[in-house]
Amino acid sequence: MYGLINQPAVFMTEDDLKSRSDELLYGWAVKATGKKEDFWYVTSHYGYKGYVPKAAVTPVSLEEIKAREVKLIRRPVIDVLAEPKVSGDILLTVYKGSLLNVTDELVDGYYKVKLLDGRSGWVSKTALAKRLDEDDVLWSADPEYFLLQAKPDEESFRKQVAETAKEYLGCQYRWAGKSPLGIDCSGLVFMSYMLYAKRGPALAGCGNQRSLAGA
Repeated sequence: MYGLINQPAVFMTEDDLKSRSDELLYGWAVKATGKKEDFWYVTSHYGYKGYVPKAAVTPVSLEEIKAREVKLIRRPVIDVLAEPKVSGDILLTVYKGSLLNVTDELVDGYYKVKLLDGRSGWVSKTALAKRLDEDDVLWSADPEYFLLQAKPDEESFRKQVAETAKEYLGCQYRWAGKSPLGIDCSGLVFMSYMLYAKRGPALAGCGNQRSLAGA
């Protein structure tokens, strides 16, 4: 079963269903291959595995994942509003790195978006950017597929990734975190690649016992 994360942020846990190992953001794709109690055992779109609550995953087909066209949230935090104006009711709040299904409808600087619960809302166009990573690891037969590909020259690449990492200055340390609410060491590396690069490394959490290949 394939699905999309339908909560602003949800922690992935280890086998005890309590210990945090990673964090997934709204709109990220997963592949479920098992279950335990009220949790799915999933693989993230960057190859990390663990348990997430079933309620946090909206089932979709593989074809829907392959066909979807989404935009990346680049602001630390942004509200999805019921109307295209600042005073509109807040339908959902999402974080940097989240993925939204954005339509072509633009009104007063707001793009209309389609949420996973079936509602429509509006997001400031200044919060949206092109998505640079992909979901291919979920169906690729190559275990090394999710490696950085087609990177620019090393100097400019290093500079831009470092500048992207600086966007998290002032963010608190949070074990297994990947959002502006709190981020850990591997989360910072991952998000810095994801927000800038075509591909990024699938790193285990800082406290995870798995080796951090290439870190």
